[in-house]
Amino acid sequence: STKYAVSAVDELKGNNESLSDGVGQLNEHYSAIVDCCSSMKEAISDTTHRTFIQTVKLDHIVWKADVYAVLQGQSSKDINDFSDHSSCRLGQWYQGSGREIFSRNKAFSDLDAPHAEVHRSGVAAMKEAQNGNQDAAIKYLIKMESASEKVLSILDQLGRDWKD
Repeated sequence: STKYAVSAVDELKGNNESLSDGVGQLNEHYSAIVDCCSSMKEAISDTTHRTFIQTVKLDHIVWKADVYAVLQGQSSKDINDFSDHSSCRLGQWYQGSGREIFSRNKAFSDLDAPHAEVHRSGVAAMKEAQNGNQDAAIKYLIKMESASEKVLSILDQLGRDWKD
């Protein structure tokens, strides 16, 4: 009876060791899966951010193209239909989630002024052209383009700073 009990205890001990080894291996696999998921989450987040930067750059260019289309008589879009710098996609991001991500980033803090200038100057150019003042319209377009270069440069910087 004692031999049987010792044998049963030994068998139980062996089963526990096998189970412990199995649990250890399972934990290693789970850890590898979690690491892989974390890596994928980071890659998706990075891609999402970079895609967003490209999207707002495209929005910016389309907005300017709309200004030029109105000035050239190729669009009947009303001046009042042009978004201001705080209601376009970039402006909403700047006031919201962009601020959460880049609140301590110098380039981010430098973005608002030239972005506002793009919108302000584009609308002013259309108003001046509508009033027949072509010289003033051209001056505003030059200001719009100068501010636009700054906006695009800053957005490129934010794309590079994403990981830093």
